Amino acid sequence: MTEDASTKDAAREPETYSGFPDFVDKTRSALWSVALYESRGDHHVAEDILQDAHLRLFRSWGRISNQDGSLKAYARVAVRNAAKSFYKRHSRLVTVDLPAGDQPAASWDGAIPHADATDIGALVVELIDQLPPQQRTVVTLVYIEDKTRDETAAEMGRKPDTVRRYLDAAIKRLQKQIIETGLEAKG
Repeated sequence: MTEDASTKDAAREPETYSGFPDFVDKTRSALWSVALYESRGDHHVAEDILQDAHLRLFRSWGRISNQDGSLKAYARVAVRNAAKSFYKRHSRLVTVDLPAGDQPAASWDGAIPHADATDIGALVVELIDQLPPQQRTVVTLVYIEDKTRDETAAEMGRKPDTVRRYLDAAIKRLQKQIIETGLEAKG
């Protein structure tokens, strides 16, 4: 980069990117929860997703920071889109199965095997994605971002009773779908 270009970027930075570091600090834990959820619990993938989302937000900050609407909601969507892009990029990877003799000995201790838990997690993510937008938002805020119902109501601009109804409807719908897919607890 030439000296003139770096001088121009430095001169433009305060006005274009002001507020971005504060926004990142305020939303880091909530966006981390969304990234961890989208990565199905894989901390390394969640870090990659969150970094990609922050980069995308930074590039768009001059445009999005002055618009009406919730920047937090925009950031959550950016994290979800970053996760979709991550999995799209990595879906092209080829997996190779080990020959039967090279497989580690399986010992079952009664816990759900990792692959099964991952499959169940992926199915739950798909089921949540099928919820109506308001219910999906409430589930994301309450269960993934660990917000109280009052905090969720304030962020959504709704009454706490409305949030409770959305949450109850979402849970009933998810329970019904889980039973229909045969994932209900046995025992």
